Amino acid sequence: MPLSRELITLLIALSVSAVYRLNIFEQWTGALQRAALGVLLLWMAIVAIKLVRLSKPEAL
Repeated sequence: MPLSRELITLLIALSVSAVYRLNIFEQWTGALQRAALGVLLLWMAIVAIKLVRLSKPEAL
């Protein structure tokens, strides 16, 4: 089950990142871009931590 939860989170992050390229709401564009990039950066940090834990189990 954890794999499906991670897959769903990835799909949500990718769909939110699509907002980055939309220019429909001029006044909200900056906020939407920051939110989309924030979600992607958070996802990359989570994946990086998981990869480090998998590569060095004796260090943790």
